[in-house]
Amino acid sequence: MTTDASQAILETVEHLAVHEHLALLFSSEREQFDVITPFLRTGLERGERCLYLVDDIMPTAILGKLTAEGIEVNSALEAKSLVIEVRKRGYFDPEFLIRLLKESAEAAIADGFAALRVASEMSWLLARDGGIERLNDLEAMLNYFFPQYPALGICQYDLQKFHPETVKEVVLCHPSVIVGGSVRKNPMEDSNVRLNLVITEHQRIEEQLRHSEMRLAEAQRLAHLGSYDFDVHTGLSKWSEETFRILGLDPTINKPSIDELIRAVHPEDKIRVERTIVSALRECAPFELEFKITVGHSVKHLLGIGQVALDDAGDVIRMFGTLMDITERRRILDALQGSEERYRRLLASVTDYVFSVSIVDGRATSTSHGAGCLAVTGYSPEDHVADPFLWYTMVYPDDRILVTEEAEKRMRGESTRPLEHRIIHKNGSIRWVRNTIVPRRDPNGALVGYDGLVEDISERKMIEESVRESEFHYRTMIDTFDGMLLVCGADHRIEFLNAQFIKVAGKNAIGEDSREFFREMEGICPTCINEKAFSGEIISWEECCPRDGRWFSIVNTPIRGSDGKVSVFATIQDITEEKKIEQGLKENRDRNADIVETIEEWIWELYPNGIYRFTSGKVIELLGYEPVEFSGKSFLDFLMPYEMERISSIFRDAVAGQKPIVSLEHVCRHKDGHPVVFETSGKPFFDEAGTLAGYRCIGRDISHLRNLEHEKEKKS
Repeated sequence: MTTDASQAILETVEHLAVHEHLALLFSSEREQFDVITPFLRTGLERGERCLYLVDDIMPTAILGKLTAEGIEVNSALEAKSLVIEVRKRGYFDPEFLIRLLKESAEAAIADGFAALRVASEMSWLLARDGGIERLNDLEAMLNYFFPQYPALGICQYDLQKFHPETVKEVVLCHPSVIVGGSVRKNPMEDSNVRLNLVITEHQRIEEQLRHSEMRLAEAQRLAHLGSYDFDVHTGLSKWSEETFRILGLDPTINKPSIDELIRAVHPEDKIRVERTIVSALRECAPFELEFKITVGHSVKHLLGIGQVALDDAGDVIRMFGTLMDITERRRILDALQGSEERYRRLLASVTDYVFSVSIVDGRATSTSHGAGCLAVTGYSPEDHVADPFLWYTMVYPDDRILVTEEAEKRMRGESTRPLEHRIIHKNGSIRWVRNTIVPRRDPNGALVGYDGLVEDISERKMIEESVRESEFHYRTMIDTFDGMLLVCGADHRIEFLNAQFIKVAGKNAIGEDSREFFREMEGICPTCINEKAFSGEIISWEECCPRDGRWFSIVNTPIRGSDGKVSVFATIQDITEEKKIEQGLKENRDRNADIVETIEEWIWELYPNGIYRFTSGKVIELLGYEPVEFSGKSFLDFLMPYEMERISSIFRDAVAGQKPIVSLEHVCRHKDGHPVVFETSGKPFFDEAGTLAGYRCIGRDISHLRNLEHEKEKKS
């Protein structure tokens, strides 16, 4: 912001009188607080009560920023000369807000303040539908409120969040607007080039965003995403046809449900998926999770993305999201590369802004810049006029010699090649630009000037860097993969072997017939190719090598080349140790299950919030419930009503102190309603990070003991 503009804003803010209000349009935090800080400071100095309306996700950040700007926030809050009013994001009632302002103005005068000074950050309107439609009603009411009450204010609108049409409507409702570092009267007149430029640029960004969202939607359609929707209240689920196909289920037989999904999850990931779903419902949080499922004898890798929807009370009512089969990485990569190529071609065809240079006697005499330079560099055409060397100082220091040498060549008419280099945007970020020069010559061939086409290629550079990183990661994975990799063409010729395969085979067999190669390798490694894979089917199996008894996991993935021919990509990993571990785990699980189900006591586990995570089958005999009936239920649900408060308090204390539970006597409710007395002991257990993960408990039925005691008491 220039010194003159800063002074104009300060004068406007400091001279803003009671009964007046204006709008602040800003694109950055700096622009916002260059206005709001002096506005609030002036009010505090004049003995006015300052009311700051802010949404419910940023009050702490606002207070921190005001403190950093030199305002004594704590003392102002204590004296009630500064009041922070938090508005719930997405809730908008103009009549309620006007009532709040009227009551606040009257209270300020009653408390001895000179007036009420209002600063309102309006982004809290945007979180849900239905608020923006009544924004004009609010501004009309404000134009009535401020002249009638001892109050003045500034409404703040973030140009990065509000739609351009909404911004125009807001501007029409205010006698004055602060925008782009300057104060504007009657800002919608044709002569106000600066404001129109900001709004037009905002519209351009919005349009680019819409196109980007359209491309994303198209990419999702091509990626064959499955969708799901779960109603928490009714328990009903809806799946798209693609979801059924991904899970290998028949929509005419299988009914969509969370239980049906969990049944399809691979045993290794089942608990993790269940925890993620429970956590999302409990914490009202979105999630993204990669996991495996079993379809027949094959394993698929899925990416699950989910979100929850809340009612007006903030309670979860729905969970919805998508499932994507990411097993066929090659197909998805091809689609992504095609999308990136289209985007690069689009960038290459767009001119962001034009500048022109006039040359007389070998010297540049004048330069003009198109309005688009503001979007690319952050500097306006006026900034370039005010500083003739701005074109040089905004070049990234490491690139200045390159740019200077190229400029000298152009002045001599020696070079017109496009030049790519970095610049420092006005906001401090680093951008890449491509500068293409078209020389202008007089009839005698003398250079009289040139026109430049400047494109912002930052996105393209980011994509290129991403591709380079992906290529590096791909090469690293190939080089460090401890298994064997092979690519075989439809003609059975070997197209690729990784170093590990060559080491095992003892030779590089690229170009040889794979069938002959496998015969030579018999007894050294498993057969690597299944003929079904050439028909487009992903095949995976496990095979034991007869020579040394080692186990291998083989996956055949068909890959289609640009000529349409199918090759098979085979991965072969030695899983002998995993097989041993798997067998050991199975034996341990079987052994533990036998122990748990044969002892007389009831064994169970609880999460720290009291929700059951496991219960042994003994509960059928003791309480009449099936173990599945405990899923997702709290231990309180199975207590006699008169025990709930006491046992809940004991459990909370144990969790808070991470203490064991020793010989706790409590009364549960049998499924038929009669009480069952238990003596329970429990021990806390922790995850790898040392965080409390839950309690493992064992309880025995002591009802008969208590009955005997009661009988003795009656006789005595």
